[in-house]
Amino acid sequence: LFRSAASVEIDETRKGEIMGEGAKRALESEKLRRSEIRALFTNYDDHTEVRDQCLDDPAVDIHEARKLLLEAIGKQEQPTAAGQRIEMGESDVEKFSRAAGDAIAFRAGIAPKDAKPTDLCGYTLLEMARKSLELRGIRTERMDKRELVGRAFTHSTSDFPKVLENNARKAMLRGYEEAEEVFQRFTRSGNLSDFKQHTRVGMGVFDTLDEVKEGGEYKHGSLGERHETIQLTTYGKLFSITRQAIINDDLTAFTDIPRKMGRAAARTVGDLVFNVVTSNPTMSDGTALFHASHNNLAGSGGAPSAATVGAGRTAMRTQKDGVATLNISPSFFLVPAALEDTARVLMVSETDPSKTNSRIPNPVRGAAEIIVDARLDADSTTAWYLLANPSIFDTIEVGYLDGVAAPFLDQQDGWSIDGVEYKVRIDAAAAPLEFRTLYKNPGA
Repeated sequence: LFRSAASVEIDETRKGEIMGEGAKRALESEKLRRSEIRALFTNYDDHTEVRDQCLDDPAVDIHEARKLLLEAIGKQEQPTAAGQRIEMGESDVEKFSRAAGDAIAFRAGIAPKDAKPTDLCGYTLLEMARKSLELRGIRTERMDKRELVGRAFTHSTSDFPKVLENNARKAMLRGYEEAEEVFQRFTRSGNLSDFKQHTRVGMGVFDTLDEVKEGGEYKHGSLGERHETIQLTTYGKLFSITRQAIINDDLTAFTDIPRKMGRAAARTVGDLVFNVVTSNPTMSDGTALFHASHNNLAGSGGAPSAATVGAGRTAMRTQKDGVATLNISPSFFLVPAALEDTARVLMVSETDPSKTNSRIPNPVRGAAEIIVDARLDADSTTAWYLLANPSIFDTIEVGYLDGVAAPFLDQQDGWSIDGVEYKVRIDAAAAPLEFRTLYKNPGA
């Protein structure tokens, strides 16, 4: 019933060893917990108070600490409604966005001619990125350049991407407008509501009005049933702008590239139009656009002269739809670059240039406006064309989705590249509407 003193002493020793091992394990666990929490807060020195609270509370493990950190970040970067205030007029953020956009446009040379430098013209793109974050309450003093630019692009409330996109769009549209394209002068713009095939009714005219005698009945006239088709196609391309371009303050990436893309969009539509002219597509009657049976192709080729241009003009004037004589007058003289000089001399000469020392008047002087495009040279350096006024007659239609002729620019954060991806696209189509309003001479 009674234990010896030695036995009691041994039990006490074992108890102490067991308690020592438990304390040791608890201490190691606490060291690990505190180490994980410190590592979690390594890049968040502006949240030291939350970190200390987590360290001081043994019940807060790494999962709870992570949750508390995210809540603290959310409170800092996206103030609750209670902390918001209503401002009259432009806010500081809106003022900055407008001034930053104007400054970039001014520095890049795409601002209006009467534009004046703003207070932000001295800012680099990197400095603008930092300012855009700070105005949203985001501390940036501990961010390196790549992190700063990355946050400026990806933060949900940052205005920096929109500022850059707006200027890229301005540059693209500037390039589109600056493109030296001539197709707009002899074509008609059309509105296409979708990508389905659309039909365009042929010229179709009423022959003449019928005589209606006293008490007589009016008779219905009818238009021709022939029609041509046109269908939209999407054309586009991607280009990327890296974060390095922002850090290097490379404005050309945000202005020159979109500007060139805008010119490319206009050139693409021009290619569609001149392909109609040079490819001689088949019309709805099963005959090529330029064909002898259409009375719009010269029987024998000849260089531009008073005689050959006069013959073309006569052919257009005498075109008929049924029994109706259309009396179409050519308004444009379309020639390749190789014939530009010849055409200009012919259109301004008072006397016939083909006659040596002649006083014979030039009958085709000023007969049509000269249009020159080098795309024609790639097909033929001798062929030339006469075209009617598209505002009066059907010639060639250039269709756009919903009638929007300008290209569209969209952007998204790059996934495969360290930066931003932009997409330029335009929805367009070109098709001949009428063969009687165009005339071709293959030249000689």
